[in-house]
Amino acid sequence: MESYSEHTNMFLRFSLVVLLSVPAWCQRDSAMLDVTLLDSQSATLAGCIDLTNANKDFHLRKCAQAGDNLTIKDMPEGRYNLLATSPGFAPNSSMIEIRAGEHKAIVLHFSVAPVVSEVKVEGSGTLLDPTGASGQRLSSSTISNLPAAMPGRTVIQAVTSQPGWIVEANGVLHPRGSEYDTLYMIDGLPILSNRSPSFAPETDLNHVDAIEMTTSGYPAEYGRHLGGVVEVTTATPRIEGLHGNVDFEQGSLATSSGSASLGYGGKHLGVWLGLNGFTTDWYLDPPAEQNFTNSALGHSVSARLDHEFDSTQSLRLWFTTSHTQFQVPNEVVQELAGQKQDRGAGESAGYISYDRTLSPNSVLSARFMLRDADATLSSNAQSIPIQPQQDRSLRESYFSLSMATQRGHHEFKAGTQFSLANVKEQFSFNITDPTQFDPDVPPQFAFAGKHNGDTQSVFVQDRYHRGPWTLSAGVRWDRYSLVTEDSAFSPRLALAYHFAPLGLVLHASYDRVFEEPPIENLLLASSTSVLRLSSEAAQFPVPLSRGDFGEVGLSKLVTPRARLDAKAFLRNTRNFLDDDLLLNTGVSLPTAFARATIYGAEVKLDVTQWWRFSGFASYSYMIGRTVTPVTGGLFLEDDAEQLLQPGAIFPISQDQRNTAYGLLRFAISKSLWTAASFSYGSGLPTEIDPGESLADLIAQSSPRIVQQVDLARGRLKPNHSLDCSLGWNVWSRERQNARVQVDVTNLTNKLNVVNFAGLFSGTALARPRSAALRLGYTF
Repeated sequence: MESYSEHTNMFLRFSLVVLLSVPAWCQRDSAMLDVTLLDSQSATLAGCIDLTNANKDFHLRKCAQAGDNLTIKDMPEGRYNLLATSPGFAPNSSMIEIRAGEHKAIVLHFSVAPVVSEVKVEGSGTLLDPTGASGQRLSSSTISNLPAAMPGRTVIQAVTSQPGWIVEANGVLHPRGSEYDTLYMIDGLPILSNRSPSFAPETDLNHVDAIEMTTSGYPAEYGRHLGGVVEVTTATPRIEGLHGNVDFEQGSLATSSGSASLGYGGKHLGVWLGLNGFTTDWYLDPPAEQNFTNSALGHSVSARLDHEFDSTQSLRLWFTTSHTQFQVPNEVVQELAGQKQDRGAGESAGYISYDRTLSPNSVLSARFMLRDADATLSSNAQSIPIQPQQDRSLRESYFSLSMATQRGHHEFKAGTQFSLANVKEQFSFNITDPTQFDPDVPPQFAFAGKHNGDTQSVFVQDRYHRGPWTLSAGVRWDRYSLVTEDSAFSPRLALAYHFAPLGLVLHASYDRVFEEPPIENLLLASSTSVLRLSSEAAQFPVPLSRGDFGEVGLSKLVTPRARLDAKAFLRNTRNFLDDDLLLNTGVSLPTAFARATIYGAEVKLDVTQWWRFSGFASYSYMIGRTVTPVTGGLFLEDDAEQLLQPGAIFPISQDQRNTAYGLLRFAISKSLWTAASFSYGSGLPTEIDPGESLADLIAQSSPRIVQQVDLARGRLKPNHSLDCSLGWNVWSRERQNARVQVDVTNLTNKLNVVNFAGLFSGTALARPRSAALRLGYTF
């Protein structure tokens, strides 16, 4: 085996060669636009610009005085309708294209107009992306039209409104059937740990500008977790003068939340501070309709500073700390026994980024992050049938260096990434009801472990766009070392053709992925000490997963304001990553199976504006099958030996065949709107012990819950929810806005069972009918 120093030296040599030979960029959405407004005598004018990209759900208005440039940073790449206005002059309208990493400068000349009529900002011509990019982007204004989410699930709710994403119990995201393989990119920084409410506090979303979701056609810069990518972009604080916002929400289930932010922007400096907090009596998905012991309290503080040294150099400093304390929901028997279990999740992170423009088409970028995350679980003596305790932590440091350049029709990309991880885990339990366990399970158990790990990555990518064709090709090399060691090359390829006369784009992609096992409880799952918990236990170190993902699809303009997207995909994965519960503790352990095949199709219709209506509707069809033997993790079940035998085929736990979502918004007037959304799921599979009778199942839950299970098919019955919202912009002037919004979720009060008696998630119920009042003020 090669030594650590040999691996590091190889990584450094490879990184240096890549960066020197193929300049490129690291973040896709980092373009910049400068606009200068001039009259016929070339004198500068005061005025405003409106930029609209319907495909990116992007609209921005910015104004400036005479002599000041209009500069917009961190723009998504794509085509924009640009409308410029200046008092006393005729409007100037044009379409422009912004390429990734580009610093584009535009000079607009105005002619005098005796009468200026009302000007409407249109998204026409930008709804279709000729490059065939398959991501879905939601702006902050669209996210605000969604019903109020439960605390800790704002991003999750926005993501699951898009095709290809579903949630299991407690808001765990599953992109196209993948388990725990969601990569979060927050302002260009990768966060690989589970972001569901039961694992981590929610990222401070008080200042979010947009969320973009991707499930195929990944650029080579992305790796390590690629079931799906969620990119969160926060708004820049460089708004001139003092600005901020205050939001408050009061809802059912004793839910209250509030946030406030304050920022100041100068010519070269922007500072911002944000505060968030919430309390609720419904945090996780409880196993009983009575919703026992399910309260939570959380808060977060964030600060950010942006500084431009000059037109070629900028620095960003960002810090956030957050913590959530919550209870583990009890089953009926546990509530009668007096069980009380408390969990906590905390996170603190600091981030530094530096960008230097080497030329109008070349940018050097450096990123550094230090992040601490921790999770705890404590139980009282009345806990049954087991009393678990846990304390685990992660310290992660991350560094990336990249370059960017555009040459002709090419957009070259290259970069290198490096991370270090220090993991600590402590876990113990006492069995309080031995009758619920096999006789060979010891009454007490304790584990303590720590481990250091590191990853290194190098990527190269080129996107070639000429005429109707767009070709993206890249390759990525990763090396991973924690409990196990492995490395791999991952090629990526995507092709798109734009039939402009038909308003049609055909696209196809292939992604080779190399995915790390989840960090949560990885040391415990990989330790041989847990074998003494059962004489039939099976345990293997959790390996890395390798997958081949393919997709074909099309985007078609149905009308100038409506677009239809259709895709078909196939995923073949070796060492398919999943999870399992440790006895009855609620502690999730990573596992792996020999291989899995997941395939399906997705359709989405987007309508930007039809009279006063707008919205979207989506449908997903998916089938997922995994094949034994197990290749990683801990298995304590009586049938563990069967899982070691090859060839057994069964549905993955996220095998929901049919999923649909729709949102319809109606503008009653310029300041008043209403929206309705509908979600549907055909039901996840469930695994019930053949020896359990119907009476046993009812005794463990309730007759109403068991009625939501199709016992013959081994699946939950379909779930659905109808949600409604009413919003009113009470007062609006320039940057000031006061708003009120009322949301009602699950209007029919349908009892939706997310999971039932499952091996992996137990029983979990979705939120009943609830209402929320939201008040907001921006200045």
